[in-house]
Amino acid sequence: MDYYSLDLRVSKGPEGSYNQYTASILENGDAKATQNFELRRDLKLIQMLDRIEEKVIIPKPQPEETTHIEFGKMLYDTVFSGELGEYFNKRLNEGQDKNCGLRISMQFAEDIPEIAALPWEYLHNGEDFLITRRSILLSRLPPEVKKNESQPLDSILRMLVVISSPDGPGISPLNTEKEQEIILEALDKLQKDQKIKVDFTEDATFENVQGYLNEQNYHIVHFTGHRVSRNGKGHLVFESEDRTARLIDNKILADLFTDMGIKLVVLSSCESAKGSNKEAFGDLASMLSKQRIPAVVAMQYSVLDDVAIQFAYTFYRTIASGKSVDVALKEARIAMKDSEKSNGFDFATPVLYLSDCNCVHTGKIKPEPSEFEFKPNKLSDLLDLPVMNKGFVARKKELRILEKGFRSDVKRAAIIHGFGGMGKTVLATRLALKMNEYFDGNFGMKCTSTTRPEDILNKINSFLMMNGRSELNQVLNQPEPLEIKTSRLVNILNQFRFLIILDNFEDCLDEDRKDIENPELKAFIRHLLNNTISNTKFIITTRYDFDPLEGRLPESIEHISLPELHFSQTNWLMNNYTELADLDIPKKKQIYDVIGGHPWTVGQFAKRASVQGVDSLMLDLKPLKKELMEFTLLEKSFSKLDSDAKKLLLYASIYGEAVPEEALSWIIGDEKDESSSIVEPLQKLIQWGLISKEKYDQTVYMEHTIVRNFAQDKLKQDKLKQEGLDKKKLLIRAAKYYENLVSQTGSLWDYLKARDYYFEAEDWKRANEIVENVSDLMICWGHIELAMNLLNDSINTTSGDTRTNAEYTLATIYYRLGDLNTTLKIYNNIKYK
Repeated sequence: MDYYSLDLRVSKGPEGSYNQYTASILENGDAKATQNFELRRDLKLIQMLDRIEEKVIIPKPQPEETTHIEFGKMLYDTVFSGELGEYFNKRLNEGQDKNCGLRISMQFAEDIPEIAALPWEYLHNGEDFLITRRSILLSRLPPEVKKNESQPLDSILRMLVVISSPDGPGISPLNTEKEQEIILEALDKLQKDQKIKVDFTEDATFENVQGYLNEQNYHIVHFTGHRVSRNGKGHLVFESEDRTARLIDNKILADLFTDMGIKLVVLSSCESAKGSNKEAFGDLASMLSKQRIPAVVAMQYSVLDDVAIQFAYTFYRTIASGKSVDVALKEARIAMKDSEKSNGFDFATPVLYLSDCNCVHTGKIKPEPSEFEFKPNKLSDLLDLPVMNKGFVARKKELRILEKGFRSDVKRAAIIHGFGGMGKTVLATRLALKMNEYFDGNFGMKCTSTTRPEDILNKINSFLMMNGRSELNQVLNQPEPLEIKTSRLVNILNQFRFLIILDNFEDCLDEDRKDIENPELKAFIRHLLNNTISNTKFIITTRYDFDPLEGRLPESIEHISLPELHFSQTNWLMNNYTELADLDIPKKKQIYDVIGGHPWTVGQFAKRASVQGVDSLMLDLKPLKKELMEFTLLEKSFSKLDSDAKKLLLYASIYGEAVPEEALSWIIGDEKDESSSIVEPLQKLIQWGLISKEKYDQTVYMEHTIVRNFAQDKLKQDKLKQEGLDKKKLLIRAAKYYENLVSQTGSLWDYLKARDYYFEAEDWKRANEIVENVSDLMICWGHIELAMNLLNDSINTTSGDTRTNAEYTLATIYYRLGDLNTTLKIYNNIKYK
């Protein structure tokens, strides 16, 4: 459908008048019709707006509610009357006769923020809401911003997703895992069809987001989080390094997004389109529009999860199909309104600021340019290692750490360590590609238990000879001591920027995996790292962490522990396999919950699924687990641990999430010693690759899914039960850890984690007490569906007074939502019993 463009401009009325305004319709800059109107912010209007804000977050249909209709009619009748209304209807009818619609751009003068702040998206002409008619497209635009039309994009869409959920008083907690799944469910098919590429930031610090935007040109930025107002200024809530809230001023954010090639910003933050203290033009959405971001979608009310999925799925799918932004939003509004989960209000929540409706339209797609820059006259590489040019996922944080350390010359080497099959080699060679323009050449070799210094020297010499460097060759075959030959190599390495990768180095370590077994090899590696002080850098990949310099120059060597991939990253990896790519998100999540984010295991799962089928394989995973145990040498590693490390490994398996050191200390404690020292056993587990160490806002530790499953199988053994190691006791102890933590953090999610552990331990009564204690808080912060689901869990698992209390709390929620029928039904059921 084609559309005629109309501008609806609203300004103050005649000078000296109060509550008087003028609305004009313009076409191509010429005024076609004008209407003066009066709009008082009286008690009735305030009550209407308050009721809309109250009803828009109720998670159920409200067919009897008409407040938004009454408001929309009032606004339409007030503005679209007289000459202006006649002209508008005339143009609408003319368009319909020619199968055309109207594209309306609402422009409000800066001195009437009280008018701009109204939810104009509820305009209703007596028959229907204007924004739900396909013949009408409605958007906003600051009056000084000119419309334009850009050329179609010549690449697939690239999108950055930021989900911010810091801890802090007054900050409504977000279920970040759920928010991530919402985006994944909406975009997964588009990713598989190569219509969009999506990156999720690992955390939502301002610096991290800034880093992503500097590293990659993104067309779309999607932010999910919160907006607050301080001293009349709007801010988005980001995370700080210590996980507390950091308020970023709208002006700073507008500067961050400006001139970055961003075409569309979606602010799924609570009330991100709503101005504070009536200062509508101080909000981020309009500021971004003024900074020439062509399209900004912001939410003027909170959105329920199921409706958010429907919105994102339809909106992004329609954009990827080649439709304009306002048409995509139109389709999303209709999908929201028609959804069985819709409460009847939510379709008007998105607000669109638009200066270029085709800003994310893709034309003829050019072949993707190389992701990596190649240095002119670059020397030849000698990489006897697998290089993944396509299909590489995640590890951006680790790549950033390595690149920063090497480019700054602060780090001369890195030890990449972790569980077998975690992608250490691929990460190392990926860095070689990423820093291709920086290094003069890349060398890599796989080490074995028989590798000697001479083997490494000979292979590096071949690499140097390929590139016309014969200095090492001149002494290599001479009867010179190894130290002389090594010194000659060091002299060369200090002159050129080479990247030297020694892969699979665990085979060179001793039985305790702490040191290099061969004394000559140990002295050789130490000589290289001690004396190569600039230019050339080293990467050693190994299953087991170790210190090649034994405490010397610790600041010069980066130790990177590779954790499992998160679900969003694993989903991306699954899309590389035909057998898994077409599965829906819930099915992929089910697989992830069983096998985790271990890249090698995902690949083996896909390989077996191609023969057995996914469902059949899920019913019997024993052969896959056996293969995994053999590949990772898990049983052998466990047998090498001392009793304290074994105990920590088994006890820590009770946690299903990454936790700080104090949580691990707590779980192995008891009534006599609540927090035991775990420094040595924890270091042992990290060294052996059985626990990964990650640093975000704080340092946290987590067992890989494979290790956790292995440890929990051990917990089931009768011998351990006889020794008093009982899973139920550990679950209750984990629950108490989170209950104690709540007194420090005040976090709703910490409290609910305690509930989940009590629930898994089948301590239904205590689990329900927590739900009842936080149900008001969950409702206050918009987690109504979650509160109702948890209360239903309590009703299904408890009896007597505990069950009655849960039923009563649930009935109270229905009453607060205005569902009197369900409320009475529950009350009568309680009374009958």
